[in-house]
Amino acid sequence: MSAIWLLAVYMFLALLDLVQSTQGDAQLIYIAKVLGTSVPTMLYELSPMIFVIGTTVALAGFSRDLGFVALQAGGLSKIQITTIVAAYSVIFSLFVFLWGESVVPMSETARSRIMADRGLDSDSQIGDFSRWVRNGNQFMYFDNISKRDSIAGVWIYEFDETGQLARYVRARHASIHDDVDSIKLDQVVETTLTDSGVDRQFSDSMEFESSLDFKILGAQESDPFQLRIDQLHSVIQFLQTNQLKTEFFELAFWNRIVIPLSVIVMALFSVIFTFRIRRGLSRAHFALVGLIFGLIYFAIQQSAGYVVILNGLTPSIGTFGTLLVFTLLAFIMLRRI
Repeated sequence: MSAIWLLAVYMFLALLDLVQSTQGDAQLIYIAKVLGTSVPTMLYELSPMIFVIGTTVALAGFSRDLGFVALQAGGLSKIQITTIVAAYSVIFSLFVFLWGESVVPMSETARSRIMADRGLDSDSQIGDFSRWVRNGNQFMYFDNISKRDSIAGVWIYEFDETGQLARYVRARHASIHDDVDSIKLDQVVETTLTDSGVDRQFSDSMEFESSLDFKILGAQESDPFQLRIDQLHSVIQFLQTNQLKTEFFELAFWNRIVIPLSVIVMALFSVIFTFRIRRGLSRAHFALVGLIFGLIYFAIQQSAGYVVILNGLTPSIGTFGTLLVFTLLAFIMLRRI
């Protein structure tokens, strides 16, 4: 019920933003598709808040019915009760992680394609960016790389061990294969430099193989939510190899780990609220407490990563730092209940 309530609020805010971006001329079916494909991401981001509100309200109702008194009379301590709730949160945390690794990337990719077809998502259109890439002795320039695995033009410069240009390949068009370590070049001009002279060959198509994962070329311009955690790690390594900025992909990578772990921390606070707040309060009061606390944690956790990036620090400091602070606070408060 807390998920439905929070989702309704965020769907309404997303609807207002979508209407504004389309200047009110979007068709109802288009709006429904965009909002529908946004639901998995919303649920994923809101999962810690959903858990703390739902669990706090549920435990409050159990406490009002003297359920905790009965458990303690049966020999369970408050720490054992907390452990039971924490174990339940671990199961929910694993579900959140799997949800973020499977459902969210598919829904975000679908949403990006829907918006691209209407021309609202420039990042998803063909010809959206170009890139210089180094792979060993090969220096490659890819022009107009599309997330649909299409490349408008390719220039490949291959040098020998002495640093001399040994081979030059020019192609008007290329497509990335499913095996990701090869591309098909079309309308190719291949020039080879040897001691005896210059050898130039023309061909309609050519298979070019490399140790480079060509899928990363498109993935690095994707929304991080469209990528799994292993893909994010590959993109980060690729960008670091080419001495490009990785901060926002690192932030997305660590958030994939922190968000599921935040569910467990929220479970600890749910127990704390239940034992420390007066039993005479209604479930609405407990729901309000969970909502306010969830919003505070959500705001701090989401903003901490950007704050450390602006200060030139590693994004993991912001994401894990927030989780660590709230975890320590939870254990300190648990010792006092």
